[in-house]
Amino acid sequence: MAIQAVNLMVGPGQLFHKPFDESWDPVAIISGGSPDFSLFTDTGATDDGINITIAKSYTNHTVDQVADWVASTITERSSKAEVNLAEPTHENLQLALNGGTTASVNPSWDKYEPNTDLIATQEEYTTLAVLGNTLGGKKRVLVIPKALNIDDVAFAYKKDAKTMFACSWGGHYVSEMLPPFIVYTQR
Repeated sequence: MAIQAVNLMVGPGQLFHKPFDESWDPVAIISGGSPDFSLFTDTGATDDGINITIAKSYTNHTVDQVADWVASTITERSSKAEVNLAEPTHENLQLALNGGTTASVNPSWDKYEPNTDLIATQEEYTTLAVLGNTLGGKKRVLVIPKALNIDDVAFAYKKDAKTMFACSWGGHYVSEMLPPFIVYTQR
């Protein structure tokens, strides 16, 4: 296969989110030819990229007669999107903490409050979409239809660093008809 520089992806991606809706069809993003994120919210600036991981675990099968593995079967697959949200807004904190409420207190102040009863109240799943570009000018969109931040949310106030929300969203099973992640690439 010849090397084609136009297929390389360079530069930052753009992260979008919307509330999870099992009836929403991810192909809607690309059905008009150009990516349409009108149902999504842009998370704003990120720092250190948007890192996507698709991890798989296998059970390896052996038999007495052969030293090598004779087969392997998948036992687990997980998708993950890791990102530092560089704009520490109430909306991004709500996204990072899988819910809660953001409200106006008075004309000068807003507040964020987390859900107070996480045992009885299901956290809010989100749909994530990442937009990237190839050197040839083509778009690539990765969609994780059902995601939940599965890690701690830590942020620091330092004199020589940005305050950011570090997030690690895990993709979750939806149905046999809707996979846990989808990648669309413009031709």
